[in-house]
Amino acid sequence: RRTWEEVSSHRRHHTGGCIGSSLACSGPISSASGRARPLSGPTRVLRKTMLHSHFHHSARLRGGENPHGKDPPAADTLQLANLSLLEEDRGLDKFSDLQAGMGTGGEGMGRQEGNDNDGDDREVLWRYKLIRSIGEECIQESELKELLRSRFSKRRVNHSSLTPPSFSPGHGMRPGTAGDLGINANDSVGAGGGQRIRCYDGFEPSGRMHIAQGVQKVLAVNRLTAAGCSFTFWIADWFAQLNNKLGGDLKKIQTVGRYFIEVWKSLGMDLTNVTFLWASTEINKNPDKYWSLVMDIARHTSLARINRCQTIMGRNQSAESLPASGVMYSCMQCADIFFLRAEICQLGMDQRKVNMLAREYAEEKGRRRLVKPIILSHRMLPGLRQGQEKMSKSDPESAIFMEDTQADVNAKIKRAYCPPQIIEGNPVLEYARYLVLPRIQRLNITRRLQDGGNTTYRGWEALREDYQAGRLHPGDLKPAVASALNEILEPVRRHFKENEEARDLLARVKKYRRGGGSTSKK
Repeated sequence: RRTWEEVSSHRRHHTGGCIGSSLACSGPISSASGRARPLSGPTRVLRKTMLHSHFHHSARLRGGENPHGKDPPAADTLQLANLSLLEEDRGLDKFSDLQAGMGTGGEGMGRQEGNDNDGDDREVLWRYKLIRSIGEECIQESELKELLRSRFSKRRVNHSSLTPPSFSPGHGMRPGTAGDLGINANDSVGAGGGQRIRCYDGFEPSGRMHIAQGVQKVLAVNRLTAAGCSFTFWIADWFAQLNNKLGGDLKKIQTVGRYFIEVWKSLGMDLTNVTFLWASTEINKNPDKYWSLVMDIARHTSLARINRCQTIMGRNQSAESLPASGVMYSCMQCADIFFLRAEICQLGMDQRKVNMLAREYAEEKGRRRLVKPIILSHRMLPGLRQGQEKMSKSDPESAIFMEDTQADVNAKIKRAYCPPQIIEGNPVLEYARYLVLPRIQRLNITRRLQDGGNTTYRGWEALREDYQAGRLHPGDLKPAVASALNEILEPVRRHFKENEEARDLLARVKKYRRGGGSTSKK
């Protein structure tokens, strides 16, 4: 990792002062010509948002105690310490690539030396890389770049509308508004106009929330809103009823939905540009529009194509035993995208088929009538048992759940499948890579001196290399991952212990079905 002096030198030599270095500076930037240049609005605020988000939920900063108390220190004292997510391998290149305005995924971004709009193009590239880091797959990357260009290229953005997040567990939830169907009134980015990019995800409230659904979604939403997006959660209560979750009892389903929201709040989801909408409420407010969409999608789609989508309901059934509700479910989920005017569908890879159906439908209807959504699909983490491709709420031993105790987590990780020197299909390593390192940016290994002594991993590559070479044993990896997961879960446990409303919700959810239902909608 480069020191700040090295980074500054690299910036002056290669870029004349670009957005990468401004993320870690608090004062003016000196260009190659020696003239002072102030930070652009979005540069300053995106930097501040990222620093605030990743600092708040880390008790230590690069191995040292936080001397500043609860509030984050100034950005100039943080320097590069808390921007390790920009060095992850999931769609983002090294931080130096961001500085130079180059790197994978940045081709065709319009960077030209001497161009007055060069800073704006780097602005687009920065946002693209941050958004792209969320997804294992993006369909299509070129469309995402073009969307970002249309919103953020060749104009300066007023930073006052990009509010840094507040992460206290009691942080207020922005209510949904029926008038614009999930598009917040404060959607513009900057006084000069330009709307935030509209992202959406939907979830079935169906029992317990596993740790991937909790942590991955918080990471994704905070990155998207920092990059200039608004995010709509579609609380799919009617879908859960169609899928016979919790016996089809709508009141129980809605209680679980409120529990899910409390979990995300306790994990520090920035709700400034997030809206939660209940499907049953919003559809009833605008039934003509919604059901017309559903019927039109059904008319333009074959039964065979719809049946291929029915895996989104999380049930493994033969074609003969598929419920008729699955046809309705698939058409409705496709309609959700256009009903909410979503430009990016940010869901799991298991929802890919219905998202592709939405793109096919939009192409058939034509661009003037419907926006073809970009699909940004996150990775589905495997279950803890050997051969489990995804976590299952119906198998309590296959996953860590958000309300699990410290003893539960330790026991589950201890029993988890973790073959020595094997990377592929190793769920303990997957937890470390996709949950621990992005969330707290370190994995502390405690072991005897004769076994290699204590060490701390800051990134995936070093961890992967040591494990594959046998320098890190499962017996040392497992307790480290368990300890890190408990650290991540501690704010959630505290919130559900200290907050009366949250405590009551959890008690009711446990009473409904200990061990949960089946997998969530999206």
